[in-house]
Amino acid sequence: MKKSFVIILLLLSFGFIANVNQVFAKEDLNKYLFSSHKKFAQGNNKGALEDLTLFIKKSPQKSPLKPKAYGFRGVIKTKLKDYKGAMDDFNKALTLKPKFALAFSSRGYTKFMQGKYKHALDDINRAISLDPKHALSYAYRGIAKIKLKQYKSALKDFDQAIEFDHAEAWGYKGLVMERLNDRKTAATYFKKFNKSFSDPYVEYLAILNEFPDSALINYYLGFFAYFKQQPDMAIDYLNKTISINPKDATAYNTRGMVYDAINNTTAAKKDFTKSIKHNPNFFLPYRNRAFINIKEEKLNQAVKDLTSSINNYTESIYQDVYFDYYYRGTLYVRLKQIDKAIADFSKAIDYYPDYAEAYLSRGFLYLKLNIDEYKAQFDLTKARDLFIEQNKLEHIDALNKALEMY
Repeated sequence: MKKSFVIILLLLSFGFIANVNQVFAKEDLNKYLFSSHKKFAQGNNKGALEDLTLFIKKSPQKSPLKPKAYGFRGVIKTKLKDYKGAMDDFNKALTLKPKFALAFSSRGYTKFMQGKYKHALDDINRAISLDPKHALSYAYRGIAKIKLKQYKSALKDFDQAIEFDHAEAWGYKGLVMERLNDRKTAATYFKKFNKSFSDPYVEYLAILNEFPDSALINYYLGFFAYFKQQPDMAIDYLNKTISINPKDATAYNTRGMVYDAINNTTAAKKDFTKSIKHNPNFFLPYRNRAFINIKEEKLNQAVKDLTSSINNYTESIYQDVYFDYYYRGTLYVRLKQIDKAIADFSKAIDYYPDYAEAYLSRGFLYLKLNIDEYKAQFDLTKARDLFIEQNKLEHIDALNKALEMY
């Protein structure tokens, strides 16, 4: 669950912020509550637990904050996997306040974490009956239903949670679609999930705690670890993905990218090849393998891979096929197949009219080979203007010298 959202929700739901100064104005017990909130927000669950325990011990039994303190402590104990202690705290909270909706919801989640999914539903249903607009309860009920394979009903609960601004539910909807073997729709939901947070990696960790058997959750953790430049962690998550789904072409491709990033080109190339084996229509591993072939000076094989990438390109999802045309063009130059090179640079420009490098490469071919001086002048001028506009100034001097010839 989103950390900041949950913290605010818990503080408001358990009612500490508004009431603590009123109830204990004559005592200094409020310091324990505020300190526990601060430590909880910082991820210091044990410190927060200690402060709440002091508050509970010292506060009057009939204090209106007592059940809320027990409930909050139960949440923290659940995070620390002290499920028995958490259950005791929720039971105490409900003894003091029998219609405490959040305590029912949180106790239900604790039962969920213990694998007691049907019993979890009993508590969460009670919470929703007491507070029909509590987003977290719908999310909790939805994840319990995933475990019980009540997928359609779970989706309805997640939709309700989203209606109440609980963005984490997009991730759980993706989980449902994974279990229904609809990876395309799952990817759509996870995309919305990713856009909802500044750092989705943290949110995926929370979901993994609940669903460690999800290939997609492990995959996304590996993917984000790769972009965080944590290659060892990325490989661990991607290995888990592949162990769950040994034919996951996307996981092999991403793991290959990680290996390539740490200069293990042998392992990278093997993974790209495995990715292609499991999904011959997936263009990215062809492209990635092509660049390894370029490093190895296997130019004809690189051309072949880039051609396969172009032929399998998914335009509805990606918009960078110009990249393949451009680099295949540079290979054709090295292979002295000039007509093909010019055709590829032209195709790259068709797909990306502001591709300065493509104008530059085509213009120099026209110039050096005396193919067409007018076209050379046009391309080099266009390249210069685009480089200036895009603040890529490293080529400007060479371009100006070339243009001085006209």
